[in-house]
Amino acid sequence: MHESHEDDKIHTIEELFPVGSQCFMLASPYYGASGEVIEIDVKQSRIRVQLHVPSEPDISSIIDQHQVCCCCFFFLSQAFTAIAKRAALLHLIDVWSKGNNVNDHPRCPSRSCS
Repeated sequence: MHESHEDDKIHTIEELFPVGSQCFMLASPYYGASGEVIEIDVKQSRIRVQLHVPSEPDISSIIDQHQVCCCCFFFLSQAFTAIAKRAALLHLIDVWSKGNNVNDHPRCPSRSCS
């Protein structure tokens, strides 16, 4: 028996969950799955339901695309590390990009140390 607060009447399980009515699972592992009441066993206090559990979507193609995208872009420092270039090369490129004469720069590796 269940006490309802709406009309202060006591309802039976059969009245609350008639066979064929829709219900929802509120426990693991199928929390939120909809179902239908199939059978009511008053002696054992059980309600048998058939749950409609949706299948999991196949997202393997999305995972593959994500892995490809993660490998396509590098920070400049990562790119230089990946191709095993020294910091001096990065410095030379920086100097060259600013329009300076590389040979006149005091840190140019082509100059002999004094």
